[in-house]
Amino acid sequence: MNNNLSFISFTGIFLLTFVSIYSGQAQTETLSGLSKKGGGGFGSPIVEVSNITGVTGLSVGGGGAAIIGEFFFGGFGQGTGEGEAIFNNERYDVSLGVGGLWLGYTPRSHKLIHPYSSLKIGWGGVDMDLEEDNDNRDGFSDRITLIQPELGLELNITRWFRLAMTGGYRYVSGINKLPADLSNEDFRSFVGNLTFRFGGFPD
Repeated sequence: MNNNLSFISFTGIFLLTFVSIYSGQAQTETLSGLSKKGGGGFGSPIVEVSNITGVTGLSVGGGGAAIIGEFFFGGFGQGTGEGEAIFNNERYDVSLGVGGLWLGYTPRSHKLIHPYSSLKIGWGGVDMDLEEDNDNRDGFSDRITLIQPELGLELNITRWFRLAMTGGYRYVSGINKLPADLSNEDFRSFVGNLTFRFGGFPD
């Protein structure tokens, strides 16, 4: 009888301990408390600081993705118009626009602050337009391919809102039709990003 009671007590303690550990792992830490909100996707405005043709400026864009475990898979679009170039003694505004695949990995995402990484693979174009074009003359354009890895930290603000702060590098290739001696190097840059993720995040 005592042996049976001891066995039952041991089994009960084991089960309670297991449930407690599992429950603790399932809870997501946020600034507003703990959450067990499930889900599987998000939408995201993106703000980026980078350099184009020697000019540092902001670009804005957005994206969305489905979440599977610690990974997400989706798409993004982004553009900037901060660059400039001189050709034939005339000043041109230089802009870049790109869109494509967006992949990410966020280990230990149930923790209040956790690692965040992403990879953008995109295709788009670069445009050169006269800064003052009273005659509506055509500018210049070229196609590009972009690869941009990023790494940083993410903060769980609420159960449906997360803010990621990352650094990365924008690698561009394909430039061969632009004047003013512009090349791929003029569009490659270190980048800093704020990514605002809104959606449902699985524990």
